[in-house]
Amino acid sequence: KSARDYVIRCIVDKDKSMVPAIIEAISDEAGAIPPAVMCLAFEVKLDDMVHHPLLSLLNAFSIYINPYKQLELVSKAYDVFRQSLGLLVVPGKANLSIPFKEKGCKQFEDEAWYRALVFPKEMNESQDSLIVTVQVKATAKKKMHCKSLCTGVNMTGCYFHPSAANHPLIDRAFVAVHPNGGNCLVLAQDKVNATTFSKAVTDLNEAAALLAAKTGIRDVLVVVNVIGASDKTKSQDQLNFPYILVRSIEVDDFYSI
Repeated sequence: KSARDYVIRCIVDKDKSMVPAIIEAISDEAGAIPPAVMCLAFEVKLDDMVHHPLLSLLNAFSIYINPYKQLELVSKAYDVFRQSLGLLVVPGKANLSIPFKEKGCKQFEDEAWYRALVFPKEMNESQDSLIVTVQVKATAKKKMHCKSLCTGVNMTGCYFHPSAANHPLIDRAFVAVHPNGGNCLVLAQDKVNATTFSKAVTDLNEAAALLAAKTGIRDVLVVVNVIGASDKTKSQDQLNFPYILVRSIEVDDFYSI
């Protein structure tokens, strides 16, 4: 029970959690607990090892294709694990930013609203595509070009992790719920580095606008993982929606267990 409570506090607390003496004896210098102890703490049984959210999260660290794909799989498993515990969408120490806030814009809810978002009680993984790219024939005014369109798939109660390797604009998506009513689209891109960050921002803005228009859900929260980026990035300033930026300096704050 102590190990379970400590892991949950690491995720939800706004400040770094104190390591209890009983945990300190089995943890490393960073306060991390051995996977075997975590499995005991969260009662992972032999008959549910394949499907237990914690084991899926731990296994995601060993599935290596490339660093971007591995982060995508770990991020998905981290969401599913937190959903299974009934935790908030935004980890306590995550750095949440509201665009245009300094200009007095009232377009978005306040930070507290987004921090109160919860995962849906029922959340089944879907590998369906939410967005597709189609070619638009040339006209007298415009050359042939590509255009992104929503597929119209129902997003309710689903965690979208499209299987299409070339799925446009986003890597993951789901609809979060606010305790006082209302929903929020949560869109994520994981396969981003400092070089592709600017394009990722453009893609996320487009995806958010498309899906908000299609679903009628006005509120959007964007999560963008930028591998290896320093704290000097500026592309995030062009995001049109509230966002959580996860660069090298924010990894420990977002992914804390």
